[in-house]
Amino acid sequence: MKQRLALILAAGMLMSAATGCVSGADAPAFPHPSVKKEVPVLQTNGVVNVKPAESHFDFEVDPATFALTIIKDGVRQQASQPLPKEKVSGLVKSKDSVQWTYPGKIKVSIAKKSDYLDIRLNSIGAAQFQWPAVKADSYMLPIGEGKKIPANDANWKTFLNGQAYTWSESFSMDFFALNAAPFSMVYVVTNKFNNEVHFDTSPSVQFLFTHQFPAINPDKSYGFRLYVTGSEPQEVVRPYKDYVKEKGDFVTLEEKAGDNPNIRKLYGAPQIYLWSGSILTDADVNW
Repeated sequence: MKQRLALILAAGMLMSAATGCVSGADAPAFPHPSVKKEVPVLQTNGVVNVKPAESHFDFEVDPATFALTIIKDGVRQQASQPLPKEKVSGLVKSKDSVQWTYPGKIKVSIAKKSDYLDIRLNSIGAAQFQWPAVKADSYMLPIGEGKKIPANDANWKTFLNGQAYTWSESFSMDFFALNAAPFSMVYVVTNKFNNEVHFDTSPSVQFLFTHQFPAINPDKSYGFRLYVTGSEPQEVVRPYKDYVKEKGDFVTLEEKAGDNPNIRKLYGAPQIYLWSGSILTDADVNW
């Protein structure tokens, strides 16, 4: 079902490496002992840039505020806005990764993989944690079958102002995208449960992602994969589709038809949506 929705999302939206940079007043002097000597390092005004070979995009992160910036082809876009400053400990940087701790709260790690950032947050005492805080020109959100939401659209601002959505209930797929010229940033949510998205629309649509760590749940983690893509819906949805395939959850209609041949009757069939305050029967439809 989700895979079909992914394709619908891409069509519907038509209508409507990374350098690890660590900065912040609480950051220790660099290079850190964990940085290998052969890594090329450029230090400017206390900010260290480490450029891995064959990177497709770079990133900067300030551990004190957890502000995250993506840099591609000289263009800088914020993937997450700065949060109130926190005390940082255990800051460690290697060639393609950085990790740190907010004492008594959260341990954070960011690692550059082949084409995405692997962002992991583990509670070491926090009952909840809010990150990321995002703000963009527009968004692609899997609300229903997918919505493209301009940040300054008056109707969306009215509709979303002050709203809080439970992720697993309100979003049909586990990703969201931030759009800004000339590229988009796609967050794939790796733990879909115990999350809420809180919207603010002053002065434009923006939202804050919150994860709860229930005492009864032994898994005290959540996280994201962050991809940099083109801005077309087909490009935006591809990382999520590939993620679902990677997890072994992608099944084609033809594969399903192996169990139920009647599914082949759906190929090319139109979809018609009906809404009513009561149950619909055949007698309600005038063919």
